[in-house]
Amino acid sequence: TKTNFKRLRKIEWRIILLYAVWSFIYLFIALPVNYGGWSIKNIADYFITSVVRCSYYHLWYVYALVFAYPILYFLMRYLNPKVVGMICISFYIAGVFFNSYSYILPFDGLTVLFEKISGISVYYLVSNIFFRALPLMWLGIYVASHRKKPNKLLCLIGVVVCFGLFCAENILL
Repeated sequence: TKTNFKRLRKIEWRIILLYAVWSFIYLFIALPVNYGGWSIKNIADYFITSVVRCSYYHLWYVYALVFAYPILYFLMRYLNPKVVGMICISFYIAGVFFNSYSYILPFDGLTVLFEKISGISVYYLVSNIFFRALPLMWLGIYVASHRKKPNKLLCLIGVVVCFGLFCAENILL
């Protein structure tokens, strides 16, 4: 509806403003440390990096939200929530596989594919949006809409299974 779209624009603007303010704050840290000092070229490089990738490494989630929020909005609007959940879970599993086990693949994961398509390394941007932010945002929506008290036995089983998989991965790989 029109009201929801206005809310999308309002929240999107807030996310962009938050990212811009923190990018400006980190400008004073990044230029001397990562770019070699204050010059017009270094400032321009910083702002180009802020738009194309991310201004500072731990702002990845805020930067990914700028793109993931509208994507999830339209997915939730036009698709069944269960289908959106399966899409997000699939993205997350694919992201774990390509980010953690790319050395098993006969090619360099998706990094090479994205660089050949775009000419620049946008893999980390795409990875942060689709493989990390989108699934985490969907998980937040799912948890917020199913406010039930968690079953302690299922939580314990989940922790034990995940810890077992973690140990197996470390032993085998």
